Amino acid sequence: MIHGVEFFSRYVVGVLLLFGSIFKWANFPRFVRSLENYELMPPQMAGLAAFFVASLELFIGVALLLAWWLPWSAYGALTLFFVFTFAISVNLAKGKFEMDCGCGFWGKSKIGWHLVVRNLGLAGLAIVSGALWSITHLYVWIFFLSIALVLVPVFPKLTFHHS
Repeated sequence: MIHGVEFFSRYVVGVLLLFGSIFKWANFPRFVRSLENYELMPPQMAGLAAFFVASLELFIGVALLLAWWLPWSAYGALTLFFVFTFAISVNLAKGKFEMDCGCGFWGKSKIGWHLVVRNLGLAGLAIVSGALWSITHLYVWIFFLSIALVLVPVFPKLTFHHS
């Protein structure tokens, strides 16, 4: 039964990442503008960040579907969902509820707490899909997550406004 749940979780997360990537590539200029609107990086870096995110989604989605590099591909999915959740949460805390999320699937979709909940649920699926196979791998991931959590209070002060 465990293997069936693992397979289902890996399949769902892999398909979502793969299709999310395809939609981002198909609407790349819109995705770049969406990342610029988050104001979490200098605007001139949004194109590179968009390329990086869409590429990672494609690579990790395919890796999960083909069960390659487990549990590391599941860690990658987990990290993507936490980064997305962080970016959305920071902007919601700033009161920016009218932004395009840049998610890719349904045209323009506004950010909201529902996306935070959705991404945390997808992070849970990523965990089930193989991220916790080894306690050693879990410790490594917790180490990096701890570093990220220490940096969280700094990020809202590092917003970049368009001039």
